[in-house]
Amino acid sequence: MRPRSLSGQSRLIGHNFQIKSIFGFLVSTIIISNFSSAYAQTETNPTLLDSGEALAADAKLYAEAYGVSYEEAAKRLSIMFDIGAEADAAESEEGDDFAGSYFDNSTTQFSLVVRTKKANKPDRILKRKARAVAERDPAAKAKRRAERKAMRAKLKLTDNEVEQAEDILAQEAQVPLKFKGSAANSVQVLQAAIDASAQSLAAIPGFQNVFVDNKTGEVVLMVDAKSPDVASAEAAKFLKVPYRIELVPGGFVNVALRGGQFSSVAAGRWCLTAFAAKHNTTGKTGVVTAGHCVPPNPPSPNPISLNDGGTNYVMTQGTTLNRQPAGDLMFLSGTPTAVAEFYYDGTGVARSVTGTRSRASTAVGNGTLSTAGTTTGSFVCHLGQQTPGSSNVVQSCGEVISTTNNGLTTPSTGGSYVVVRNTQSGAGTVTTSGTGTLLCFRGDSGGPWFSGTIAFGVMSGCAWQNGVQNGTTLYSTYTSVDAFPSIGVTILVK
Repeated sequence: MRPRSLSGQSRLIGHNFQIKSIFGFLVSTIIISNFSSAYAQTETNPTLLDSGEALAADAKLYAEAYGVSYEEAAKRLSIMFDIGAEADAAESEEGDDFAGSYFDNSTTQFSLVVRTKKANKPDRILKRKARAVAERDPAAKAKRRAERKAMRAKLKLTDNEVEQAEDILAQEAQVPLKFKGSAANSVQVLQAAIDASAQSLAAIPGFQNVFVDNKTGEVVLMVDAKSPDVASAEAAKFLKVPYRIELVPGGFVNVALRGGQFSSVAAGRWCLTAFAAKHNTTGKTGVVTAGHCVPPNPPSPNPISLNDGGTNYVMTQGTTLNRQPAGDLMFLSGTPTAVAEFYYDGTGVARSVTGTRSRASTAVGNGTLSTAGTTTGSFVCHLGQQTPGSSNVVQSCGEVISTTNNGLTTPSTGGSYVVVRNTQSGAGTVTTSGTGTLLCFRGDSGGPWFSGTIAFGVMSGCAWQNGVQNGTTLYSTYTSVDAFPSIGVTILVK
């Protein structure tokens, strides 16, 4: 959902994660890998994925997550993040009757669904414009194959997969826009019900988060409990709209320790970094990480270090939001100049940041869209460890289930968090068995969330199956990149 009509007044509570204290837990066997941080420097000069290669890499993961063909996965992803303006326009048509929107990732027919209180609205087709891609001339294509051979081999991408992705991008694409009418409640009504009961919801034992489910038209209350009975009985006292309880065993947990790949302090506390940014006042460039990654005694005796290309740089901590409603962010600046690139797995291959995707859409002037929001059902990925404390990092992905998650327990302050859920291979639903497609370990905090070359946000927290922190995570939360101005910085984009 992109709560356009709620812009400036979306006030869901939620990021009161009952963060478990793990600051004292140190691991002496952490290995610094030769994998560079998102703070890429000229001496490392990594190979950059182009749009076709980025789509191909993500499409292989989407195909696994939803049990569809590679070609179908590439088509869906090419649409998913290129029709933001068209999707927002479709939502705007509904006005106060708007009841939610989401991408339907079922294996039958991919579509954008808009729920509305209106009845009998006819379906129609939305179109994605063709993109410019790599050189299509056969001779130039052969040359490019040779030049990119080693890099593609690292990523386990074939030339045919990349060129198929390029063909898909180079053609106009269509997606069905389906209307589900006669919804019982609008998003505004459900939001108002949450706002009116904010403090009561936060007082429920085990409370973790609350948001509107765009697919079902329910309020979802997440609790750390073995049974939903207590939470359901309490919620029934003051929620007079449809709701359901989702259990989050162990609750959302700060994942700051044991990353070990990118940044450190002398005491051994480690985090990942996300995207390069520029300070709006001083003009200094640096990187953004999670605010709860702040060292124990800033700025000394534990300065933050960053390893890039085998060189360690001492970084200066800037403005920090430590798990606040406005975000979980920290700016680090140093001597080297940052560039709009980020590493997304352990191959040493990087992606450019060519755009951003906000949590909620915004409009300027007469309603013209200025920023496209994130639709529920979007397939997004993050950088994290392959195994606990390992020197290798991987890309893993999940599905957005809430863009109105709001942080802490002050409903009037708004928030910038997004909730992502694991998907079970071939189902696209809550993972009940197996590993699904989304991993998370302590130490993944501060890493990038992305799709293709679009930056989405900065890792904040995770919740695991049965409360066992074994890597398979049920849910993750990230701070959206549109919260960067709250720490006085602007993300770098090519």
